[in-house]
Amino acid sequence: MGQDFVPFQRLGDHDATASLSLLEVVTRHPGKLVTGKALLQEVWSPAHGTETNYLRVHMAQLRPKLAAEPSRPPHPITEPGLGYRFEP
Repeated sequence: MGQDFVPFQRLGDHDATASLSLLEVVTRHPGKLVTGKALLQEVWSPAHGTETNYLRVHMAQLRPKLAAEPSRPPHPITEPGLGYRFEP
């Protein structure tokens, strides 16, 4: 993340736990696709394996907070219909 990293203080308390967990999971597998189902099951629970709206909402909130220039957020990369990828 280097110089473009923005501290997580910009996230509200309510969103921070899930968003940090999502970020941790995708960054643990740099360059590899992490499926939406895998993210949902690891961050929430196996029962949430099809709740893709959770991912869209949290990723949309997360990206601008990580970017040095919020209008051009770099990470995580969406692989439509599949999941997310972190490219360092």
